Amino acid sequence: MHPPLAFPLSRRLLAGLLLAAAPVLAAPGIGPGTGRSDGAEPGVDRPATDPRSAYLAVLGELRATGQHYAVLAHLQSFEAEFGESPDTLMLRADALRATGQGEAAGRVYTRLLTTPRAAAGHHGLGLLAGARGDMTQAATLLGRAVALEPTNPVLQSDLGYALIAGQRLGEARGPIFTAAQLAPNDPRILANLALYHASVGDRTAAESVLARPGISEASRQIIRGMLAPPAAPAPRSPEPPSAEALNLQFDYRLPQPRKPVAATPPSSATVPPPGASR
Repeated sequence: MHPPLAFPLSRRLLAGLLLAAAPVLAAPGIGPGTGRSDGAEPGVDRPATDPRSAYLAVLGELRATGQHYAVLAHLQSFEAEFGESPDTLMLRADALRATGQGEAAGRVYTRLLTTPRAAAGHHGLGLLAGARGDMTQAATLLGRAVALEPTNPVLQSDLGYALIAGQRLGEARGPIFTAAQLAPNDPRILANLALYHASVGDRTAAESVLARPGISEASRQIIRGMLAPPAAPAPRSPEPPSAEALNLQFDYRLPQPRKPVAATPPSSATVPPPGASR
């Protein structure tokens, strides 16, 4: 499982919805934050047949259930007994990011760049860049992570989401479709696929994906809202929902509808020329 990522898509979307699921990247499918930066559970590389592996598995469960402060506390005990490793660095960085300690998380992710967990380092730094609203930097860093682990569907989907957020829809198609084929039943990845279709205006394809099981109702409503015809006379291109997390679990918050501007009675005040801002 990959918990939520904080990842605002654009300045306007900052006030909007992050791939309804919670504190870090959040509802299945559109948005990251508490998830591991590499999309894998700690300790999966080897069976938990020794104390170290068993402890890593416990830390992985704590992380998966959002108990990030507990992870940070247990890491002190773990490293005192077993020493520091790329796995513990990754757990620490993800927990720091999930608890709002972005600067400290960034320092740990940077240390990962020279380890076998370099992809996780680039991924985490990309998520932090996305949380700052820098989608260009986020896409660059996530692209480096994908280059190191091209078969990781979480990395592919997060890259695709960052590209959608940056309005680079042509570039987003590849990673979004790759993630969907690598993990065809993951509801978070499917939600990002539907988001892509909605962003390019393909209603039929978006509805087909949204009909798949597992996608949260909140995500469905947001994406269908993008497909609805605009109420204003001037046509507008759909914008991706904002997310507080990029780990394929975006926390959707519905945008607030605009309040109609009340007509003002004629007065002796100067009437602004057509097109002038009020």
